[in-house]
Order: sequence, then C-alpha cells, then structure tokens
Amino acid sequence: MAASENRRTTMTKKLLQNSLIEILENKSIHDITIKEICDNADVNRSTFYRHYNTPHTLFDEIYNNVYHDIINIAKQFRAPNFNSVEVMTTILNYCEENRRLCMVLLSENGELNIGKSFSDLVTRAIMETPDAQTTELHLYVIQFMAAGMANFIWNWLNNENRLPARTVARGMMMLINHGFYRALSLSPAPEHRASIANNR
Repeated sequence: MAASENRRTTMTKKLLQNSLIEILENKSIHDITIKEICDNADVNRSTFYRHYNTPHTLFDEIYNNVYHDIINIAKQFRAPNFNSVEVMTTILNYCEENRRLCMVLLSENGELNIGKSFSDLVTRAIMETPDAQTTELHLYVIQFMAAGMANFIWNWLNNENRLPARTVARGMMMLINHGFYRALSLSPAPEHRASIANNR
C-alpha cells in the first residue's frame, strides 16, 4: 500500500512539474497561477496544495532536482580518474536529454534572469566539491566561467543542428584550461596573502 502511494505521489508531482515546465516555455514564473498549472496537468488544486504552496516552490523543487543530478554526475568523475572532458560531455548529454527543462532554466521565464539559475547551479556544484578552492578570486572566476557555460549551453541547445556533445565539451574545456585557469595564477599564494595581511 505504501509503495503504491509513493508511486502515485511521484507520478502526481511529475505531472505538475511537467505542466509548469510546459507553461514556462511561454510565460514567466511570476505570472503563472496554480490554477493554470492544475488545469494543464488535469490535477485538482487540493492535490497541488498537498505537495506545494506556490508555483515558486514547485519551481524550486525542479531546480534542486537538476542541481542534485549535476552533483551526482560530477561525483562519478572523482580523482584519480577525473577527466574534465568526460564530465562536461556527460553534463551536456544530460542537458540534451532534458532539453526542454534546461531551456526553461536558461530562459528569462525562469526564477531569475537568463542563465542566472543555471550559472548559480554550476557555481554551487563546483564550490561544493571536496578539492574546490575558496579564495575570492576563485569564486569570481568560477562565477564568470559558469555564466559563460550557461550561455554556451543555451546557444548549443537552441541549435537544431547542434554539434555532438563531446565536440562542444572539448571546446569548452580548452577555453577553461587555457584561459580561466591562467587567471587563477594571479591569486597570491597563501603565505603571500598572510604577508599582505600582516603588513596592513
């Protein structure tokens, strides 16, 4: 009985999530009503309130699901077998398989401005990895990189005749490895930072 109830709950939430994603293709989250979501999903309002309070809480769950999916992808490629091209290829394949959803997250109809949700998601994912550097410059570079990745992926998904995911991943990693990482070399070493702090 419990398993049946869990399946029913999962199916209902999926219906509501798909309904919101479909509406978001043409309308801002701020202008969407619960009635619209329920009518589109053919679900009663009381059922909606059993799981969510507002369209924004439904959107937050969709966003968090994508975030955890990307985190789980990154966890598959931990050292010593880390390969950044493989990671990015897998993430791009995920975006392509969930194209409709990712296009919504990257669009102006999402919770934030174009690409902001996605770039914030990528920044959080990178900063929460065990070997992530947390200096101020690292944060700036990662945020810049994440915003660029969001725009990169947006344009790629928007192209019906898009390049293979691996080709795009190699291009992105070449840009990151030969551009952003060089910028990080400008960050002073820990002992240098300590020296600067002591001289203030």
